[in-house]
Amino acid sequence: GGLGAGGPQRGAAEIKRYAFVEEDRLASVGPVGAVALASHRVSESEARKGDNEMVVTCGEGASGRLVVLQRSVKPAVTTAVDLPTAQAVWTVYGPERGDDHAYMVISLGGDEPATVVLKGRELEEFDEEEKMDFYTQGSTLCVANIFGKQRIVQVTEWSVLVLNGPSKELEMPLVTGSQIVAAQVHDPYVALLLQDGRLQVLVGDPSTLNLNLVGTLLDDVTAA
Repeated sequence: GGLGAGGPQRGAAEIKRYAFVEEDRLASVGPVGAVALASHRVSESEARKGDNEMVVTCGEGASGRLVVLQRSVKPAVTTAVDLPTAQAVWTVYGPERGDDHAYMVISLGGDEPATVVLKGRELEEFDEEEKMDFYTQGSTLCVANIFGKQRIVQVTEWSVLVLNGPSKELEMPLVTGSQIVAAQVHDPYVALLLQDGRLQVLVGDPSTLNLNLVGTLLDDVTAA
């Protein structure tokens, strides 16, 4: 700032101090010549908040290049399914050995509750002649693998199914007279919250790969 008879002049010419903290370091990006923000979306109507990418010119001479920096990994969408009434989605492993999930289970709400089961990396529907025993006539509360990846548990409002791939091995209808409203799987346990507030626990038997009821019901867990 300038100096006058009255001492240092403050206001617009006042010197501001900034403290910079290093939050991240990107190797092999530099020296930077110019920076611009852009959206990878084709049109402005498709752009969403957070879609912007940072385009940087860096390097010198023959080593000069453009680098695109973005906040996160943007997946390449290979298959899209329009399900406006979907309430929950799960992916589970099948009996085949591998790191890829075998099935996608989608619980639908709306006026006609149902469950959709898709298979494979391309998310294909089952053919009519293929065996598929997942419950599909109503909504699903929970789906998960149990016994590692050897079996699949599907919990509906009135029963619990154990499946080996798409084939049903066990169906346990609810005998307490109260509907299931929520479920949680923590291998080898399955916890069922009933409409009357009680909690029913099932435990898996690794020797038979099936579920067994734990005899005692916990009362009024919703009040806890």
